[in-house]
Amino acid sequence: MLDLPIEDNEVMTDFQFEKFWTVSGTGKRTSIHTTKLWDIVKHLGFRRIKVNDASVIAKIDFDSYQIETFDDKDLEMRSIISEVPRFLRNNQSKYVEKHSLVGVEFDNMVDTLSKDVDTLFKLKFFDTMDLIEDSLPMYKDDEHSAFFFFINGILEVTASKVKFTSYHYLNKFHSTNTINPKFIPKYIWKNDIIQHRYNDFTDLAKAKEKSDFYKFLEKLAYSIDDPLNETKMNNLKRSIGYLMHAYKKPSLPKLIVITENNLSDEAKGGTGKGILVEAISKLRTVLSISGKNFDPSNKFVFQNVEVNVKVIHIDDGEKGLQLEPFFTMLTGTLDVEMKNKKNMKIPFANSPKFVISTNHDVLGYSDSDNRRKHYIEVEPYFSKSYTPIMEFGKELFTNWSNKEWESFFPIMLDCVQLYLKDGLIEYNSNTLTKKKVIKAVGGLQFYNWFEELQKDTYYNFKYYIDSFVEAHGESQRYANKTAIGTKVRKYCELMGYEWVEIRESHGSRERKYQISTKRKAS
Repeated sequence: MLDLPIEDNEVMTDFQFEKFWTVSGTGKRTSIHTTKLWDIVKHLGFRRIKVNDASVIAKIDFDSYQIETFDDKDLEMRSIISEVPRFLRNNQSKYVEKHSLVGVEFDNMVDTLSKDVDTLFKLKFFDTMDLIEDSLPMYKDDEHSAFFFFINGILEVTASKVKFTSYHYLNKFHSTNTINPKFIPKYIWKNDIIQHRYNDFTDLAKAKEKSDFYKFLEKLAYSIDDPLNETKMNNLKRSIGYLMHAYKKPSLPKLIVITENNLSDEAKGGTGKGILVEAISKLRTVLSISGKNFDPSNKFVFQNVEVNVKVIHIDDGEKGLQLEPFFTMLTGTLDVEMKNKKNMKIPFANSPKFVISTNHDVLGYSDSDNRRKHYIEVEPYFSKSYTPIMEFGKELFTNWSNKEWESFFPIMLDCVQLYLKDGLIEYNSNTLTKKKVIKAVGGLQFYNWFEELQKDTYYNFKYYIDSFVEAHGESQRYANKTAIGTKVRKYCELMGYEWVEIRESHGSRERKYQISTKRKAS
């Protein structure tokens, strides 16, 4: 359990408004005493705290139990520089009364402060502050619960219920709690607060009926040929729920891959993959990295990851992206190296989850690879020529009314509940299987040739060579027993078939081969 240092509590509750300046005998020169000035900085809630393995500067609001961190050093200092003069002006009467100030002494002090900000406010002074070594007690998702922070309170989501607690109630409870004097209130990251009020949102059935976003999900999940594919819809919802649940199971380190239901390897775009991730960003902090610029070997690739980032999105992953570099990111500590800033190591339990939106598969097809990938497959209902704006008459999330937001949130919370209830259930489809085979055997032309081959009938190997040359005469360099045999075996492995070899007759050296579609016994 964490206790703030006694001196911290004293500073917060009984600030003395001591003078931190002196005036020369002539009254024309004001000198600022930096150490006493920084007592005000501390009173305003600025602290050095330990986050993961790094020391960071944060502003703690001890009344609302919110912690704000800053993106860079300049922001930290600008925040301090703006708040100290404001505090002084707001409390001018107290300083004047306590110290019997006359004339323009107080105004001169503020002017001196404003002129000497570069000297008076330096990050090195934070090094003189005591570091809060213990991790502050934070609201954190656990295996069975997810917490969402709205403007007016905290929503706890479990598989069977949602529970809302207002900040007003929490503050009252914290200030009047006498039952357990050792009770330690929990804090939240200010940047995690969703900029909407929780208003006991409409029930799920009404939300589905009214929400453009739910209609959008239906377009991604249901095809004309399969208009009631609940398996695909539930996979879509569970995957969204997985990404929004900040708790990380060591047994479930998944890379979510959002791809399209087509065999083309060309990036078409406009199908709505990015909108799915944008929806998640309305409730969780998402860092998007352009797939074109994503280089896992670049030590600064994650330099923009902040402490409250819950999801890292590789947007429009490039062709040929390998799964292997993600292994450590998914299963271990995430190393965050930053230019001109202290590096940070984020342990597995606190590190973000990963999602890639791409029309290309993430390469790697071993059992270990497949266990680490989970697919969201979207129907190509939308495209560059027919966009969601054309469907709904406006951009999703842009200039929405309160009612539209109140229909959106129940849909997203239902995704979390479905995931907490069922977990991630492995998803596959004919298209995903075919994509894997196409990659493994060397392209669509080889796959089409395999599909046209006679199955469950024995032939000598010349049949396979001749049929390949007939289909792809321009690719005769592949028409040899070793090359074709290797591709046939890979094809059979991924399709669940068996490549069977027999002798033509007893004592004969001639062999015949068959692609057997009977599933191998497991």
